[in-house]
This record gives sequence, structure tokens and C-alpha cells, in this order.
Amino acid sequence: MIKIEKKIMIDFLKKVKMEGNQEIIECVWNFKPEGLSIEAVSSAKQSKVKGVLKRSAFMEYQEFGSIGVDKFSIIINVFNRFEKDISIDVNGNILNVKDGNKRVEIELVDVNYIDKPTESKEFDFKEKFVITAKKLSDVISDVKINKDTKIIIMTKEGHVMFTNTGKYKFEHKIVADTKTEQRSDFGDAFIECVANLDGELEINMSTDFPCKISEKTEYSDIEIVVAPIVEEKE
Repeated sequence: MIKIEKKIMIDFLKKVKMEGNQEIIECVWNFKPEGLSIEAVSSAKQSKVKGVLKRSAFMEYQEFGSIGVDKFSIIINVFNRFEKDISIDVNGNILNVKDGNKRVEIELVDVNYIDKPTESKEFDFKEKFVITAKKLSDVISDVKINKDTKIIIMTKEGHVMFTNTGKYKFEHKIVADTKTEQRSDFGDAFIECVANLDGELEINMSTDFPCKISEKTEYSDIEIVVAPIVEEKE
């Protein structure tokens, strides 16, 4: 059996789930020695997420091994029906969740029927910078005033520029320890990937490469790789 504060569990699961077309529908939860590990590819195949909820986040912890879950968002809603601390146990193909006198059974999926993510490709990132999720959310809120727009991320010596296409063109300049000029354009996939992140983010990027967004908090490590929009060259 494991026991954990409901909010800690839900916050982690929402970050891994992502939103919109990038939402993870089904995946494998691995209860490893280091904690709960989830690695999955988005339904749109535009992003990949890897997250670990550290063992230290749990009041009680047990290495269950691997279990398969589907309807990820509904499971989060089920967890949210409890008050504060939830106890979780696995019995065959059933996930038991309880808090006091309240209990629910969730039917699990055979892990063999869930697609496994392919081995991650190692990208030669040329730049990295740090931005808070709050500041990135501010950038995204400006961008979303437009419809069907792109977010453009450009690094230059000593700073990063966030701009966008569309009728209302915003510009955000952030001081950073960057040295080279790199640029990648992103669509809604980027917005949907970072929607639930709330900590300090490290972004690794190179021109027209996927970017890697990493968040490390007291209880979890999240890593998301999202594909850019690359215009075909004639």
C-alpha cells in the first residue's frame, strides 16, 4: 500500500497528463524504488513526457511494479473526489483507492496493450535558459489573444525573446546566460504541454529542433520534449 497527500498526487498527474491534443490518454505507471515513474507519448505524437514522483513525496510507499491505466483524466477526477490523504493498493487488475470510510475500485489495463514510448533521441541542444512557469504563462496568455498563431522563441547573446505571429504581436525579452542565436517556432502543442507546470523551468533548444522543458520541484521531476513547427524549404 502507498499513502500520499491527494494534492501532491493530483498536481503531479496533471503535469504528466498535459492538455488538449497533447493529453495522455493511457500510459503505464511504474512504481520503482525511486518513486512513481510515468513515461508516455501524447495522443497527437507531437510531444513526449517523462515524470517521476519521488519516493519522498509519499507517507508510505510500496514498489508495485508496472500497472496500466486508461482514461487518465477520469482517474485524476476520481482521486479528486477524496478529502486529503489517499491510500492506494493494487490487487490483480484493480487499483483500490480509499480515504477513511470512502473507497473506490478502478479497473486497470494490461500493460501489454499499451504502446511503449520509443527510446528518446539525444538532441544536441545549443542553448538553454531558465524561466518561471508564471512568466511563461504570462507569455502564453498574451499569445492566446490571437487565433492560429505561433510562438517564436529566439535566443541571442544575453537574452531570450518570445514573440508571436498574428494580429496582436507581443514581445517578451528575458535576460539569460545565452551565447548564440537560435530560433524555433511552436504551435498549440507547446502551450498544451506546459499548461500545468508551476515551478522553475529549464528550456533546452536549438534552431528548428524540438525543445526540452524540465521542471524539478521538491517532490517531482518532469521532462517534456515538444516538436516545433518547421516550414518546408523549397
